[in-house]
Amino acid sequence: MVPTRSFGLERRQAERFVVSLPVSMRHGRGTTRDASASGLYLITDQRLSVGDQLELTVTVPDPDHPEAHPLRLDLKGRVVRLEAHETGTVGAGIALDEGNGHLARAS
Repeated sequence: MVPTRSFGLERRQAERFVVSLPVSMRHGRGTTRDASASGLYLITDQRLSVGDQLELTVTVPDPDHPEAHPLRLDLKGRVVRLEAHETGTVGAGIALDEGNGHLARAS
């Protein structure tokens, strides 16, 4: 993971890292563009609105043991920003709820 650069006024509370991980939601899928302890940027083709509450499952592979089951991180968060992409996808800034993460081995 690589820290992202900050330009202008930075409102984030935690360092953000560039990381592409698969995400599943109740009504679809997406991929992270970057993530931190307090939020993530999600790219998806799902219809979202600012203020939507989401339950997300982020799949994290083990780079040292690719044959092992990946880790599954269950999170809850709220859409705080949306950006339309030329590809027809949507970029969503997600603020994660504090203390809600649950980590488990995917089976």
